[in-house]
Amino acid sequence: MGLIAILRFLINSVWGIYFVFVSELYPSEISAISYGWVSTIGTVGACAAPYIRLITANATMFVIAGFCAFSVFIVRNMEETKGKTIPTRIK
Repeated sequence: MGLIAILRFLINSVWGIYFVFVSELYPSEISAISYGWVSTIGTVGACAAPYIRLITANATMFVIAGFCAFSVFIVRNMEETKGKTIPTRIK
């Protein structure tokens, strides 16, 4: 139980570092839109999760694995940003 508590503390610490790092890396307009988008999608996912669990019963992990596989295809089609400048405004 102590190991789980330590790991949970470390995960929570990473989020604090992540938000500071992202706010320094990206302009505030871009980070504000992305935080809003992530918050919205997280809320929808949190609301839908119990219903997904009820509908799929014992196949819940297969449904989640399917969503993860689908996200691989979405991320794979994204444009590479290494070496490109970050815009200060969204067009």
